[in-house]
Amino acid sequence: MQSLFSDLVNEMNKSLERTPELLPALSEAGVVDSGGAGLLYIIDGLNRVLNGEDVEYDAVPLPVPKAGALQHGAFGPDSEMTYGYCTELLVQLQNRKCDVENYDMDALKLYLSKLGDSIVAFKTESVVKIHVHTLTPERVLARMRKVGEFISVKIENMSIQHTETDFAGDKSEQKKNEPKKKNGIVAVSNGPGISAIFSELGTDVIVPGGQTNNPSTNDFIEAFEQINADNIFVFPNNGNIVMAASQAAEIYDKAKVYVIPAKTIGTGYVALSSMNFDSSSPDELVKEAEEAISRVVSAYISPAVRDADMNGVHINDGDTIAIINKEIVVSEPERDACAKALIDKLLESGERFLLTVFIGADATAKEAAALEVYVTSKYPDTEVYFIDGGQEIYPYLFVAE
Repeated sequence: MQSLFSDLVNEMNKSLERTPELLPALSEAGVVDSGGAGLLYIIDGLNRVLNGEDVEYDAVPLPVPKAGALQHGAFGPDSEMTYGYCTELLVQLQNRKCDVENYDMDALKLYLSKLGDSIVAFKTESVVKIHVHTLTPERVLARMRKVGEFISVKIENMSIQHTETDFAGDKSEQKKNEPKKKNGIVAVSNGPGISAIFSELGTDVIVPGGQTNNPSTNDFIEAFEQINADNIFVFPNNGNIVMAASQAAEIYDKAKVYVIPAKTIGTGYVALSSMNFDSSSPDELVKEAEEAISRVVSAYISPAVRDADMNGVHINDGDTIAIINKEIVVSEPERDACAKALIDKLLESGERFLLTVFIGADATAKEAAALEVYVTSKYPDTEVYFIDGGQEIYPYLFVAE
C-alpha cells in the first residue's frame, strides 16, 4: 500500500506539471491546475501518514468576534455607540410635498453619504427605499418626512445586532414555530449593501460568502433550517458555490429546494428581481430566473496579482483588470481608466440599455461619482444605477441588461 501511494504521488506530480499543455488558459497564465494541485496535497498527506511521518499543518481558526463587539443585551447606560444604527426606510413620496416624478435621487444619495455608509437608495415609481448605516438616523427621518410619509421604518443598534449571529439557533427555533409559507429565499452575499438589496427583494436568510470565502454544504442546510416554507429558492451568486448549494438541496428533505443558476451577484440580483412569487409555480419561477439570467452580462474589475498574457491582453502585476463573463478584456495601470474601458466594452454596441453598478468597499465616493458622470454623459440613453454594495475584492461589479 505504501509503495502504491508513493508511486501515485510521483505520477500525480508529473501529471500536474503537464496541465498547462492540456489547457491553453493555464499555459497563458503560467500556472498549473489548482484543483489538481489540491488533490495532490491530499494524496501526499495520506502517503506521509502511511510512511509514519508527522504531518504539520496550519489549523483554520474558528471565527472570532471583532474586538469591541458587545454581547447581546449588554448595551447599558455606560456603553458607547460604536457601530451606529442600521436604518431602513420605505417612503411614499407625496405630491403635496415634492415633485414625485422628478424627485432627485442623486441629491438624496449625496446627503446620505454625508451621514453614513453602506448606502442603498433607489426609487420604484413613487416609493423610495433607503438603507444606510449612520449615527444620526433622526436626520434621515427628518429629511424624508419633508418629501413623503413612511410606509415602514426599521432602526437597529448595530452594536447589539453585531453579535446576534451567535444566537442563530434561537432564530431557527422561532422560524420553525411560525406558520409555514409557500416560498422562502436564501442568497449568498459578501457586502452589506448587497445584502440589504437582497433582503429588500424578499430574501429570508443571507449566507455570507463569495470569492475566496465559499460557504459549505452545511452552511446552506443551516440556512434552510431557519426557513419554514414549502419551497426554498437558493441564489449561490458565485460559480464556485453552486455545487455546495446543489449538494445541500439534495440532502435537505424538509422542503423542496431549487438552486437558481446564478453564478454572479449581478445575475442573482436580476434573477430575483424578475421572479413573480405571488402568482408563479416553482417551476415557472425557476424558468423566469433562467430567462432573466440569459439576458444579463456580468462584469467586474479586480487588482492583478502577477504578470500574464491572457486572451491577447498583456497584464502587469499591480494593474487593474476588467473581466466580462470570466474573460479578461482590459488591463490598465489605473483603476478608473479600467472601469471606464469596461463600461465602454459593455455599452458601446448600443444593445444594452440598463447598467447597475455595485460599488465595493475599496472604491472611494469621489471615484464612484466620477465614474457615474462618465457613464451618464457618454451614454445618455442608458438607465444607470449606482448602489453601495460594500463588497470586498472587487471595487466595482457591473450588471448590463
